[in-house]
Amino acid sequence: MSFNAFPETYRGTSCRSDVYRGVKPSSWRRDASTDGGLSTSNVEFPFRFDDDAVQLDKDVEVPPPELPYSWEVCSSNTFTCSDSKISPQMLRENIMDIVRKVPADITGNSLWEFNGVIYPQELKTVFKVAFFNNAAEKNSCIVEMQLQEGDRVAFQGLCSYVKAQASLVYAFAEEWGFGDDDDDDELDANEWEGGYQHRSLAPLPLPSSLLSELDSISIDDEEFSPFNADSLRGSGNSLAEMLLENTCSPFADVRNSGWQELAKATNDLSVAEALVAARVNGEDCITLATAILQQGATCDITADTQRCVLKTLLNITRNGVPAVCRKIIINLKTQIINFASTSASVETRAIVVQLMQGLVPHMEGSQSKTVEQFGSVIRSIANDSCRASDHARRALKSLNHPVKFISPDGVMGMAALSPTSASARHRFSDKPLSIT
Repeated sequence: MSFNAFPETYRGTSCRSDVYRGVKPSSWRRDASTDGGLSTSNVEFPFRFDDDAVQLDKDVEVPPPELPYSWEVCSSNTFTCSDSKISPQMLRENIMDIVRKVPADITGNSLWEFNGVIYPQELKTVFKVAFFNNAAEKNSCIVEMQLQEGDRVAFQGLCSYVKAQASLVYAFAEEWGFGDDDDDDELDANEWEGGYQHRSLAPLPLPSSLLSELDSISIDDEEFSPFNADSLRGSGNSLAEMLLENTCSPFADVRNSGWQELAKATNDLSVAEALVAARVNGEDCITLATAILQQGATCDITADTQRCVLKTLLNITRNGVPAVCRKIIINLKTQIINFASTSASVETRAIVVQLMQGLVPHMEGSQSKTVEQFGSVIRSIANDSCRASDHARRALKSLNHPVKFISPDGVMGMAALSPTSASARHRFSDKPLSIT
């Protein structure tokens, strides 16, 4: 038999195919020949790539895309790294880590672009961070941060923080006509020595006509405080009732603003107490909250309104009024479990975990099934790697019942879920809860 340097290949036989850098062989296939593979003619077989199957090898570094528009229309928060030793890939990971620890919720749009969400003063603030190739320097990239909605002041503070922590400088300082010297960098670094804090505008000054009337009133007087619990419980002009009235508006944006203000104001326990006592059209805040949470989220505004409602309930629960907490459990236990299990918002899941943690000590012995359901949901979130999982693990530990969980780094740990307060232990002494 003579030696054949070009043996025929038949269907079903293994053959060694060309290997392309960064593309797995399973990600491409050849068009089959029409004669069942029996042809001996030298035919070019076109490749058809399956996009979903293409996976880049770890050693392949995909460069950032080119800037799709002129520098003249770039955001004023456009930077480049001052250290040429840091590759675009390293800079991207560093910035994502800085933003995530703010904390902010991050969703990736693509390899070189991600969206972030922060909640300064309970106002949802969405921004985008994109990376582009820096043609002016080798091994460098351009970082552009754009505000999409929310608090402009808080966003600018975040940009300043990221700039200081990631050693960034303005990308087009010369074109824009201002410098970016070392003194400014040192000021930025000193400003954030204590860590990141949301910035916000100072309250607007009071009108001069009102200031003249306040000259004879002591601002330090407790009775003058707008957050005084007694004054807030009294008349229909109280802050709590006025904010609660906004939550009943027929306009979705007004309802959102009302619950947003309540979520912010009820951080003060006196306001939380006043809100529990407030009534609008004969309905209290728990009843109004139940109506909002039982509705489906039809848009971003209603979804954010539900987040604010849950944060308001969390602040009320921290006040520790047993009757109010039990009413929340009876009316909303199903909704609370659903939000913890299915909400796409990490912030919402984090709030719900803390809410469940605060409600468990107020449950009666007959509600042990609800406690088990809460425990199952919290343990499920604790096994995740998002920010809500940190709250879930703290909840498990604080509720003092040993259970196993796996941290994001794969370490097995022990946590807890059972009432720890003296009153809760007394209520459950005749029938201890078993969360396994």
